[in-house]
Amino acid sequence: MFELSDKDPTKFVQNLGYGFAAGFLTSHNIRVPQTALGRSGTRRSKNGGSSENDVFNPITGQRLDTESIDAGPEMTEAEKEREAEKLFVLFERLKATGVIDVKNPVEQAIDDGRFEELD
Repeated sequence: MFELSDKDPTKFVQNLGYGFAAGFLTSHNIRVPQTALGRSGTRRSKNGGSSENDVFNPITGQRLDTESIDAGPEMTEAEKEREAEKLFVLFERLKATGVIDVKNPVEQAIDDGRFEELD
């Protein structure tokens, strides 16, 4: 794909999407173009020109009009707490394996003195 993009990193990111192109570019010591980092959408047509109908997400390379929009309801406080508990359990499991030296964020906050118990 890089050669099909005329070995141009900017064109490569436009054709493939930043998320997919970044790994290749980094592993081959090619600088990621600054123009690819700051855009929220890239306009292009099949012949390389601009078109109002062809707006692409620079991260995924997918057309914006085909991306699904998350219109789901906001999480309730109880759901947020359950998700936080799941994360804490995962931190504890990682710590127990000994493979990765992980510290629970709450433990870290207590050790740093940023956590205070209220009566």
